[in-house]
Amino acid sequence: MANVLLIGATGFVGSAVLNELVERGHKVTAVVRNVEKIAKNDLVTAVKEV
Repeated sequence: MANVLLIGATGFVGSAVLNELVERGHKVTAVVRNVEKIAKNDLVTAVKEV
């Protein structure tokens, strides 16, 4: 399990990458414009873009 920083996790490609990372058991910090768009998951931490 790796720690991954994913920028743009709510976009078309980013959301697919996020799902794949979570399925593989990686812990993801997702940088997004709107944190409400990220599904609740123990492996995902959403951070609002500044």
